[in-house]
Amino acid sequence: MKRTIALAVFLSGAALAQEFSSTNVRVGATEVSGIYGPPRPAPVFTGAPYSTEQVLEYNGDRNVIGRFARDSQGRTRAERALKVGPYWRTTIADPVAGIAYLLDDTAKVAHRMALPPYDPATARPPIAGPNDENLGERVVDGLRLSGRRVNGRAFSIEIWRSEDLQLEVITRSSNGYGGHLEKLSRAEPDPALFRPPADYRVVDEPAPFPMTIRLK
Repeated sequence: MKRTIALAVFLSGAALAQEFSSTNVRVGATEVSGIYGPPRPAPVFTGAPYSTEQVLEYNGDRNVIGRFARDSQGRTRAERALKVGPYWRTTIADPVAGIAYLLDDTAKVAHRMALPPYDPATARPPIAGPNDENLGERVVDGLRLSGRRVNGRAFSIEIWRSEDLQLEVITRSSNGYGGHLEKLSRAEPDPALFRPPADYRVVDEPAPFPMTIRLK
């Protein structure tokens, strides 16, 4: 089986949050624009709150590329540093209210859309191949992690996952990239993280909408 292991493994595994789909994304010298929405369906996990930062390491450099949180009711917040430009994108998903927000920090607007239900029957199963290896279990900072090595044609990726939190905690690639979670807390996060800031204008979006972010 021919399979490609993308660097996206390091950028996407930290939080199971409803991301907004995006099309027609254009990166300019001073701004990034695109069409966003609707939110993608994702499973809801309750009773397992956390907050954390995701760090990417390569050739001695380390950068915080994500900040994530989930409360006991399954609300999530994902702040991601995007490689297409020096800006962060924040998504809030509230499965209790059935809504999700994409924050525009430039215009101070919270774009709100209905949160589509998650159907396990239509979910894409995890990629697995005949050359994958089970690495067993280990305990890191009090978390029990299960490991596997995904072997691709060009390189392999080692993934250590917490089933309790449904998070990929450590990832290592044979091409030199590594990712891990830091400042992981299992305490209930601040409820304010799961709603737009008070000074943001909330706009209900019935269909995919344009958004332009000014680069700093």
